[in-house]
Amino acid sequence: MAEQTKYIVHVQCQPMPQGCENQLTAELAQAFPVERCWTERDCLTIELVSGHRLAYGALKDLADAIQLSLSGRGLELRSGVIHRMVLGPVAVVTRSVITALERRSVARPFLAGLLGRMAARIAGPARWVPEMYFHWGITLDLALAGRVKQTSAAS
Repeated sequence: MAEQTKYIVHVQCQPMPQGCENQLTAELAQAFPVERCWTERDCLTIELVSGHRLAYGALKDLADAIQLSLSGRGLELRSGVIHRMVLGPVAVVTRSVITALERRSVARPFLAGLLGRMAARIAGPARWVPEMYFHWGITLDLALAGRVKQTSAAS
């Protein structure tokens, strides 16, 4: 089982693209590993699952593609944020042990399930870490913002 990285994108736009979720998913999935899109009361949510962590340039391209897809439908992008799911250290170790159990053990479903449930209780839920904010064509990189703060504090 290969390690996967999950992303959730929350987008604020006006008006909400209700009824366009399947078309948005199909359009964005041509270039990005988009699983699904859905609208909630006040935002559009896009879920991506990648076989590896996406690079900064790919995230910026994703933000641009979302903005183009929405503007092509007559919707105005207000703001968005791309979150990456981060597992705690217990969950990371447990995943590798579960993978080893699945490959070598005859009792793998029982042991892997038991270990997974125990790890979930110990580790708690995964955290969503913001990777990038985008707003009306402007993209803000959190790492870059952190470096700017360090530079301005040092001078």
